[in-house]
Amino acid sequence: MAPEQITNGAITPATDVFSVGCMLYELLCYQRPFEAESVHGVLYQVLTTEPRPLRTVAPSIPAALERVVSKAMNKVPHERYERPPDDVHPCSRFGRPCRAPTKRRRSRSGAGPRCPARC
Repeated sequence: MAPEQITNGAITPATDVFSVGCMLYELLCYQRPFEAESVHGVLYQVLTTEPRPLRTVAPSIPAALERVVSKAMNKVPHERYERPPDDVHPCSRFGRPCRAPTKRRRSRSGAGPRCPARC
């Protein structure tokens, strides 16, 4: 839960960015960014403490990825990303822009829409 949700602040896309940052943190280092013995303790930590630096917990994480996660988890909503950063997009490592499809297409196998990044 983002800090602005706890304090009844405005809910914006930045609120979701905070949540994605928390999920990334946990996925990358197998630890929750905020832990306490109760829900109230976790909420207090979200408001008052910074999680341990990602590379302290998982040293093999690239510094650039640590910066992405840290910015996504910034306590101040307007200091978070407004949209996903370019260096997180799968095509960014290939140096080409991604063209998202204009229509939702089903894959040839019929399993659902194809990846817009076509990676």
